[in-house]
Amino acid sequence: RVMEMGQEWIDAIIDSAPLEKILKRYKPNEVLGYYKPDEILDHYKPDEVLDHYKPEQRLAGLTEEQILAYLERLKHS
Repeated sequence: RVMEMGQEWIDAIIDSAPLEKILKRYKPNEVLGYYKPDEILDHYKPDEVLDHYKPEQRLAGLTEEQILAYLERLKHS
């Protein structure tokens, strides 16, 4: 019962406090530190990760030269 009361207390605080005020107390790496993307992605093959993206999302971070090389490779495959 004590754990339930503690969780209710935490939920009430989070629900009543503005999100910006809560997040302002922490640095981004502290907020995201819980997540370990490398460990999560290690379980997947590159093709499995890319299957979740649309073609335009896959190309979003590439330079113009990389995109042209990608298109050239598609032509020859």
